[in-house]
Amino acid sequence: MKYINNYLQFRLLENNQNPVGFMMFKKNDGTFETTMSPWNPETKELINSQNFFRLEDIPDEETLKLLNNNINKLKGKSKEEVMQTIDLWTKKLVFGKFNPTPVTNNPFPNSKIKQVVWRSGDIEYNKDQGGIWFGETKEAVETFLRKVHNKIVVAQPYYINLENPEYYDSFWNDYIAMVQPSISNKYEDYVSRDVLAKMLIEKGHDGIYIGNSVWSDTDIDSVKSEQYVVFEPKNVRLAK
Repeated sequence: MKYINNYLQFRLLENNQNPVGFMMFKKNDGTFETTMSPWNPETKELINSQNFFRLEDIPDEETLKLLNNNINKLKGKSKEEVMQTIDLWTKKLVFGKFNPTPVTNNPFPNSKIKQVVWRSGDIEYNKDQGGIWFGETKEAVETFLRKVHNKIVVAQPYYINLENPEYYDSFWNDYIAMVQPSISNKYEDYVSRDVLAKMLIEKGHDGIYIGNSVWSDTDIDSVKSEQYVVFEPKNVRLAK
C-alpha cells in the first residue's frame, strides 16, 4: 500500500494556469481565516497591502472545494496544520491486487475475526464506502441488499484479517455519526468515509469492527449483526 499525494502533485505541476483562489491567514497569529475565489492578482495585491492577511494560492478546484466544505473545522489552525489536513484528505489509497484463490482454513491466525464472514461484490477498496464491507451472516448481507438496494444476490464466504481494527459499538450512533453530516450526532468534526479510513490507517489500524447493531434503515426486515470493514484487499481470502 502507498499514498499518492494529489495536493503536492498539483503544486509541482508546471503550467500557465492561474490558481483558483486564495487561503487567507491572519498576519497577527498566522491562523487560517477563510478562502477567497476566484483568483485575481489585483485583489490579492490589494488585500496584501492592507497588512491584515497573508495569502496563499489555492492551486486546483479539488483543494478549493475541500477547503470551502471544511472552513469551520480549519479556522484557527496554522498553515502547517491546514496543509497537513489537505495532504491527508487528498491522498489516494493504492493497494495491491486481491488473490482470489479459495482457502479451506483461516489463513490469518492473528485476526480478531476468526469466523467466516460474508459479502457480495468485488474485493477492492471502495472510496465512497471507505473500505471493503462484510457482514456477520449470509442472511444479513442478502437481506440488506434486497431491502435497501433492491438487489437479489448470493453472498460469498470470506476470511478476513483484522489484527488492529478500530472498534465502533454501533453502526448508526457511532460509525455513521462520524461520516455523515446529515445525522444529528455527537461528533462535530465529521469526515467522509474515505478520509476516516485514511485517518485510521495513519494510526496503524487495518480496518473497522462494528458491534452487533442495526445497519439497515428499513422498518421491515431490519438487519442486525456485526459488520467488518477491511482496508487492504490482501487481507481477504475467499473461503471454500
